[in-house]
Amino acid sequence: MEVVEKIIAIFYSLVILGGALCLRRVTGTWLFPGCLFSMFWFFYTFFPLVVLFEVPVNPNSIAFITTAVLLFSSTFLLFDWRKAFLENLNKPQPAEVFNSPFLRLTLVSAILISLFGSVMHLFAQGFGLMDVFNNPVLVASKFADARYNDTLAYTPFGPISLLFSNISVIVGGLIFGSVQASKNKKILFAFLPSVIILLTQSSKGLFFQSVFLFLGSILVTKLYANELKIFSFKIILRVIIIVSIFLVLIAVSFLSRGLKDVDDFGVLLDNFRILFATYFFTHIYGFSDWFTAFTGGRAAFNYDTSHYYFGFYTFTAIFEFFGSNKVTSQGVYDEFFMYKDLLESNIYTIFRGMIMDFGIIGSLIFMLVNGFFLHLVFYVFLRRNRPVFTVVMVIFMVEYFYISFIISLLTWSIIPLTFLVCYLILKFNNYNFVLKPTVQK
Repeated sequence: MEVVEKIIAIFYSLVILGGALCLRRVTGTWLFPGCLFSMFWFFYTFFPLVVLFEVPVNPNSIAFITTAVLLFSSTFLLFDWRKAFLENLNKPQPAEVFNSPFLRLTLVSAILISLFGSVMHLFAQGFGLMDVFNNPVLVASKFADARYNDTLAYTPFGPISLLFSNISVIVGGLIFGSVQASKNKKILFAFLPSVIILLTQSSKGLFFQSVFLFLGSILVTKLYANELKIFSFKIILRVIIIVSIFLVLIAVSFLSRGLKDVDDFGVLLDNFRILFATYFFTHIYGFSDWFTAFTGGRAAFNYDTSHYYFGFYTFTAIFEFFGSNKVTSQGVYDEFFMYKDLLESNIYTIFRGMIMDFGIIGSLIFMLVNGFFLHLVFYVFLRRNRPVFTVVMVIFMVEYFYISFIISLLTWSIIPLTFLVCYLILKFNNYNFVLKPTVQK
């Protein structure tokens, strides 16, 4: 029975892929909200289901996700995309807008401010620079323990380092994507703040967020240049190299999770497999078990299935800004889903919070409205000559698609602040007296 249910779940995942292929055929590009969101969720469902085939899943939970993704994507039908892409041709070349001295100065400043904030935040926790240089894995391990035990000393330098780490990759991506990559490899120093935080604080989340903010910025520049193709041998080769580097960095970060003293190579590899599986694949199985409990089925664990919070879990940062008294744990959900010795996580995807906010039917309606809004944003972005607000929206849209396998993007208050600062930076950069781009020969 479990095998049949797993095959049905995989079929639902393939339906998401089919929807993406249909959208690609109609629009002529993958660089499209419906296509991108569908492809993210194809990967987020298909690979966990196939790679961990032995782990049982409730196919109804995957059917819900598939329905939500298809509803989101279907709203593209409400817009005249042919007209929008034709008007997009009137945009200036991205280098004329984003390769400005002001943005280059902003990039350098953001990197330096973030690094300064990270160092000061480490000092506040009792670490010195020599500790970082002599044993960064031990520092990261102690930092992670303090974070999970909620014993970190609060300083304003922590949020400052996070804010400007985000700013550096967003601005860096806009510059990097607007000129020839071979002439701007030094722009990749935009990742230095997030890499430092990854290695010294064992914060993998920020690092991956940085990657997708950077990619969101590059998407903007590609659309400015009307480069709508994403598949080529050169691009695929670069992706393989970049992914390999990322996996090495993540593996180093995992050493701070109690693996630094493991001498047996076989045991070390087995532990790495468990950690990678937990980090990248547990979300589907955790959500599936919670969905089973929510719909009255027999779940493996007891969960909070209360609902109708009317947006708190989806828009936590906004609720907190307006003084909401509801408190969540650091990881949002206290329950941990576990499967034997392979999986253990409290990640339940964006859809758990959405259902707790709006119920199942309400969540599907929300995804329909959400799809309409983001397709409208993309439509306006294409039609405007020198947009600002929708540029920032498109960048954060990619981040939203990525983070949806974990939780809502608006869980963290740093996100609206980053959005606002980015908008102000790009608004200032859009004035004619600022736009004096560096000419690349």
